[in-house]
Amino acid sequence: REAVVGYQRLLGDDADVTIATQNGLMIALQSQGKNQEALEWARRIVDSHRGRGGTDTPSFASNLGNLGETLEQLGYYEEALPRLREAYAILQRHYGEGSVHVHITRLNIAHVLILMHQHQEALALLNAEIPPSLEGYSVSTERARRLVLLGDCYADMGRADEARRYYDEGEAFVVANFKPDNVFAVFANGYIDWGRARLLLQEERYREALPKLRNLLERFRSAGSSNINYQATVLRLQMELAQTLVALHQAAEATELVKSSSEAIGKLAPTHPAYQNLQRLQAQLGAGARGGE
Repeated sequence: REAVVGYQRLLGDDADVTIATQNGLMIALQSQGKNQEALEWARRIVDSHRGRGGTDTPSFASNLGNLGETLEQLGYYEEALPRLREAYAILQRHYGEGSVHVHITRLNIAHVLILMHQHQEALALLNAEIPPSLEGYSVSTERARRLVLLGDCYADMGRADEARRYYDEGEAFVVANFKPDNVFAVFANGYIDWGRARLLLQEERYREALPKLRNLLERFRSAGSSNINYQATVLRLQMELAQTLVALHQAAEATELVKSSSEAIGKLAPTHPAYQNLQRLQAQLGAGARGGE
C-alpha cells in the first residue's frame, strides 16, 4: 500500500511502475480473501491504463483479463464478459494463436458463457483445440482445462453421456501429463469429480452423490487457500451439499451449512450459483420449518 501511494505521488496513477505495483497489491488482497477491495483495485488499474491511452497492448490485455477473472469469480458475469472479450481481441491481434495467453483468455470466456448458460457460443470456443506447436506446463494445464470445461458445458446442457466422456478424457490427460501430487492435478481431478457428482444430482441419485460431495468439500477445504476462486468453489460446494441433504430429508445438517455460509455468500453477486442456491435453500428450509409447526 505504501509503495502504491509513493509511486502515485511521484509519478502519477498511469505510470508503468505505479500500475505494476497496484497489480501486486491486488494480488496480495486476493490472497488474503479481501475480494471486494481487490476488485476495486482491478477496476482502478484498467481505468488508469485507459486514461493514458495505448490500450492496444498485451499489458493492457493482461490487466483487462485480471479484472474480467475477478468479476467472474465473484459472479458478475455480465460485467466480466466484455472485459474478457476485449482482452482476447487484443491478444489475438498481437499473437494470433501463437501464445498460451490467447488460449487462457478464450477458455475464460467459455467458462463465463457456461455460467450464463450460453452453451452454443461456449462450445464454439471450446471446440477450437490448442495448436500442437505450443508446448510447456501452462499449455498442458489449458489442454486439461478445455476438456473439463467441455464436460461442464455438456453437463449444464443435460447431455450426460457427452459430459462423462469429456470428464474421462480430462482425467486421462491429467494422469498422463502430471504427477498425482501436482497442485494443478489435485484441483483438476477435484473439478472432474465435482462434475460427475453434479451429473448424479441431475439424475436425482442423491444417495450416491452425498458421500462424493462430502469428500470433495473436505478436499477443497484442506487446501486452505484464501484465493477468490477457491473460496467461491467451497461456498458453491457447501450449497450443493445442503441441497442434497434437503432432498434426503436431512434438514438439520442442511440448515447448519446454510447458516455457516450465508454471510460469505452474501458478498457474492446475486448471479453467482452459490448465491442463487442459498436463496432457494433458505426458501425451502423456511417452508419446511413452517410446515412442521
